[in-house]
Amino acid sequence: MRIHLRFLRRRELIQEALRVDGWQLEREQDGSVTAQHPLVKDETAARIRLQELGLLTSASIQIEFVRS
Repeated sequence: MRIHLRFLRRRELIQEALRVDGWQLEREQDGSVTAQHPLVKDETAARIRLQELGLLTSASIQIEFVRS
C-alpha cells in the first residue's frame, strides 16, 4: 500500500513526522511525495497510522491512497 501526498503547508514538519513513524518517502518531480510503510498492508492500516500522527484530517496535506 502506497500513499501519495501533496503538501499545502508545513512540508518539513510533516515529512519528519512520517519518517520518524517509519514511512519511506520518495519525492516526485511535481514536488509531491509517494510514501510506503513496511507494516502498512492496506488502506485501513494506513489510515490508522496517519490518524495517530494527526495527519488524516489535516488541512496541511492532501492524501491519496494508492492500491498496489
